[in-house]
Order: sequence, then structure tokens, then C-alpha cells
Amino acid sequence: MDEENYLLKGQAFLGIINYVKERRGQRGVEQIFSILKKEAPDMYVSPDEFITKESYPDLLFIKLLEIMDRQIGQGDLSECYNFGLYDSHHLGVAGYFISFLGNPSTVIKKAPKSWKYYHNKGELVVTKLEPGIGILELRDYIKSTTICKQLEGFFTGAAKQTKGKNIQVNKTKCKSHGDLVCEFTVTWDE
Repeated sequence: MDEENYLLKGQAFLGIINYVKERRGQRGVEQIFSILKKEAPDMYVSPDEFITKESYPDLLFIKLLEIMDRQIGQGDLSECYNFGLYDSHHLGVAGYFISFLGNPSTVIKKAPKSWKYYHNKGELVVTKLEPGIGILELRDYIKSTTICKQLEGFFTGAAKQTKGKNIQVNKTKCKSHGDLVCEFTVTWDE
């Protein structure tokens, strides 16, 4: 797997920048990018250089999430989860319609297409979708507990915007723990 060729749209990076700015101001953004420049100078991109529709390395996104988690959170990836929640609430018009018209199965059905829009590699696949349960697998992607935690937060936040009740999202498999895929199980009451 040639991880350097895994790319992600700039919009995701702008999400991290906005998240940090809301919590720590412009100074917080500057601190995170200063750390990035020291820890990964070969990946460094200035925060004002990101363009929404351009693509940047997924490894850069992962590194920014890890730095953000250490600077804003406790370094336990909980801030990556919180960023996922935040990101899911900034879905624009799509999020508006999901919240009024959909249930968690709508979010699960749309997730693979959304993944393909943002990422050039890896595949998000719905392996089970029945009333009250859906399972998503992330295949052929970088092994990263950081991304798994962010996705767990994203799926939780997106599903909780729907009409479903008692929504739970659990990571049930992880490449970082030796599984072949990362798997997320979403359960809810109709």
C-alpha cells in the first residue's frame, strides 16, 4: 500500500482549521501548524494554502488530527472523535435534509458515496443494512486509529441528526488491532 498516494479534499483540512479556530482562536491554529512544521516538515502546508477542491495527502490529515488531539485534548484521540461530531454537523444542505427526512439508514446508505467524493483511495462499504442496524466497513485504507476515532464521531453525529432514537456507533473491527478492515456498527430504534 503506497500511503503517500492516498489523497483527501482540502475541505476536510479546512474543517480541522475551523474546529481549532472555534475552540482556540487563530493562535491555536498557528500553534498546531507550527508543531506540524517541526514534526513533519516534508508534509507542511500553511493553513491559508488549503483549497477546498484540491487534494492533499491523507497522511497530512492524520498528522494534523493527532497534533490537534494533543494540543486541544488529552492525546487520547477523544478530540478526534469530537472533531468527527463537529464535522458531521457542518454538512450543509445535505445535513439539513437528512435531519428532517432521514433515519440512520439514510446516513449509512450515503456514506460510501461521500467517502468517494473526499478520498481517492480506500472504500467504505455497507455490509449490512436492516431496520435498527447498519454495518460499514472501511477497506483498503491506511491503518490509523486516529481516522477510526474521527469516523466514529462523524457517523455518530450524522446519525444523531436523523429521526432515529437511542443511536449507538461502535468500532467493531480495526486494522490497528489486526483485523483486515475497520468496521463500524450503527444501531438505533426506529
